[in-house]
Amino acid sequence: MKYRRFGRTDWLAQLIQQKLDPSLRIYIEYSTKCGTGGFPQGPYAQSQGVAMNLVGTNQSYKGWSWYVYRSVQVYQGFEAVFGKDSPRLVKVLSGQAGYTGLPPIPRRCARGTCRRSPTRR
Repeated sequence: MKYRRFGRTDWLAQLIQQKLDPSLRIYIEYSTKCGTGGFPQGPYAQSQGVAMNLVGTNQSYKGWSWYVYRSVQVYQGFEAVFGKDSPRLVKVLSGQAGYTGLPPIPRRCARGTCRRSPTRR
């Protein structure tokens, strides 16, 4: 699926639940390459993170925050159909091997603390 085309994911989860062999696992990954400007989803994630004033000291980090924020929303759409603790769902976050400069944004965002207060910049 193209990364910008769909907002809700529960419809996809319902389709998979109806059509996919129930013995198979479902690997859910919102997108890859969100951390790089070399692909369209990188600048898109950055613009969304900036627009939402998510945590991060620069545009790139705000993009990573948005990527995790959106990934969690996608996971929740699947959990609504399959159940929160379904052993069929495998939640995937991409990253960059060997890159150590990223702060612990993904852990914060996965816990639901991506957003900054409106007064902080």
